[in-house]
Amino acid sequence: PPGPATAVSVPVGAYGVPSNASRAIHRLAGAGLRVSSQRAHVRGKPVKIILAGPYASRDQVSHALHTARRLGYHDAFPRR
Repeated sequence: PPGPATAVSVPVGAYGVPSNASRAIHRLAGAGLRVSSQRAHVRGKPVKIILAGPYASRDQVSHALHTARRLGYHDAFPRR
């Protein structure tokens, strides 16, 4: 797997409702993307942040970004 210095992920959303997070994970994985998640708090409430990646190459990141946006995640962006 890519090391932390080179890894780039594509955040696609933060979900407070577990079923919505699961739906996003299944849609992204179904499109062939590697999917990961992180737990966080937004305004004191727990959320699950769903990311495509991490990826090591610029081509992989570009593909993941294009695929996520095609699936309707228009606010997706690359993040190191």
